[in-house]
Amino acid sequence: MTQAQAVILTIEKLGGVATLNQINQHIFEIEDCVWGTKTPFASVRRIVQLTKGIYKIKPGLYALESHRKQLELDGIIEQTD
Repeated sequence: MTQAQAVILTIEKLGGVATLNQINQHIFEIEDCVWGTKTPFASVRRIVQLTKGIYKIKPGLYALESHRKQLELDGIIEQTD
């Protein structure tokens, strides 16, 4: 499993929306993914910012595109600058 897949799976397990801190707390529960880096939290931050399928709601809060419609119905709307 790639690191990006692990991040997506973690967000999925957290209900489709999660803070960067929540992702960092739960990402290492996935045993199929190897984090061979000295800075795994920086890698997670890069992944949520650059991976298609993940979007930023507001700074530090990310969600999956597959959950966007339901989140918007629940009142969680992407913040614009």
